[in-house]
Amino acid sequence: MSLSELVIDSITWDEVEVLSGSGHDLAGSLRRFVRAGSPDELSGLWFELEGVAFAQETIYGSALLVLDVMLAVVADRSPEWLRMWAVEVIRFILNGDSEAPSSLRQKCIAQARAGTWLLAAQACGTGNMSYREALLEVLEQIDPEVSRIVTAASS
Repeated sequence: MSLSELVIDSITWDEVEVLSGSGHDLAGSLRRFVRAGSPDELSGLWFELEGVAFAQETIYGSALLVLDVMLAVVADRSPEWLRMWAVEVIRFILNGDSEAPSSLRQKCIAQARAGTWLLAAQACGTGNMSYREALLEVLEQIDPEVSRIVTAASS
């Protein structure tokens, strides 16, 4: 079992607040996400997360848990295309905001900070410029100094 699946299993989903559906529905979507067999399959799963944990530029309470799962995907020995999608989810969450509670965005940034050096290692280790740029954008939000260090190291 992958690290990301173990993270999903560690969460009590019936207590998770989501925009639509239930916490268990979100857990099922996340399981399908981490087990996706191709980028095409994964693109169809995007909409199972959007509108539940985040929608356009709004984030919801479950975003904190989704961040944990996505950081675990990046830490897993997942294919790069899956890690790229996970970073896109992280990026969408960190670019969002919330009216209630208003501190949710700051909590998400603080939570994502736990993965700072993991994300930095990914940025330094990839030759995929799109992936690197997405990683640097996330790093800029969670730790601008590390983002500058990674940019300098990669130049």
